[in-house]
Amino acid sequence: MILVLAAGACGGSSSQKAAGAALTLGMGVAAAAINRAATGDCWATCPTGTQCDKASGTCVPLPCRNACPADSRCIVSEGRETCVRSGPRDIAGEEIPPAPESDIAAADAGPDPCRGLCLRRERCTVNKGGVADCVPY
Repeated sequence: MILVLAAGACGGSSSQKAAGAALTLGMGVAAAAINRAATGDCWATCPTGTQCDKASGTCVPLPCRNACPADSRCIVSEGRETCVRSGPRDIAGEEIPPAPESDIAAADAGPDPCRGLCLRRERCTVNKGGVADCVPY
C-alpha cells in the first residue's frame, strides 16, 4: 500500500497527489492514535523543556523550561520564572533546614534588596558596587 502511495505521489495528476497526501496524513494520525492508546504517551514527541501530560496527550512546559543549573531551582517571582541557587545540602542531598529566627534577625532589619529570592540558610548582602546577592550563612 505504501508503494502505491509513493508511486502516486511521484507521478500522476495533482488530484492523485492530493489524495495520496491526504491518505498518508490519515495513516500518520491513525498510527499516533494507536501509539497513544497502547502506551499512554503524548500525540507527538515533546520538545526539550516540556513534558508529556499523559491525561491530555499534550506537551506541557516544565518550570523554567528545565534549564536551571544543577545547583539551582526554579521559582516564580513577580509572575516570572527565575532560576535561583538552592540552599546547602547534606551528604544525602537533602536541603539543610532553615536557621532559627534569632540567627537571621539582622537580615530582617530593612527593605530586602534581594526581593525575597534568598533561600533558607542564605542572607542578602549588598556589595560596594550596590549589587545585591544571596550568600550562605
